[in-house]
Amino acid sequence: ILTSCSLQAFQPHFSDSASFKQIQALISATHALSFYSLTLQHGVPFQPVSIRVHPDPLSLIEKVLDQNPKSYTKLDDLLAIGRNLVLAGASHSPSDEDVSPFLSPPSQEDAAITAERRIMSLAISSALSSNDFGTAYSYILTRLTPPSLLPTSSPLTNPTSPKDDITWRAVYNAGRYRAPATSATPNNQTQITHLSQ
Repeated sequence: ILTSCSLQAFQPHFSDSASFKQIQALISATHALSFYSLTLQHGVPFQPVSIRVHPDPLSLIEKVLDQNPKSYTKLDDLLAIGRNLVLAGASHSPSDEDVSPFLSPPSQEDAAITAERRIMSLAISSALSSNDFGTAYSYILTRLTPPSLLPTSSPLTNPTSPKDDITWRAVYNAGRYRAPATSATPNNQTQITHLSQ
């Protein structure tokens, strides 16, 4: 089993090797996932081999969000895990099966953008299910702003990037969100802020 130290020792000799980069990305994703509590079906704890044998490794991030309260606040970590899963060649989206055999498979860049959109959507949904509308709204406002409103282009909203059938659903669900009834009466400013959002 290769460790990070042995990978660093071999890196100068295999700097252009695609397989070597995949191994590095897989180890990085595995290491990052180890910081979260993650139990698979039938109570089986997460093991590194789970990434390789899982039919949809990105769904492990959904399990992380379900099993670790407030993990949706670690969005940058989750996005990095997704990018590494794509680089490792381990990512698979259920929509991949719908791609026509006559079309060329998506590029690694397109796969990374799709993975990021999926993770963004999962994080927004997790925040909403935790009644944290503020975080969900913040992600929508800062991460999913249309390109026409951005000073520079963002890969998540670039018009030349793959069609986005994922994140708009999370935004739609955020728009339908209703805060649970609480005994405390919010002040007028809070009501106005929520209404404007």
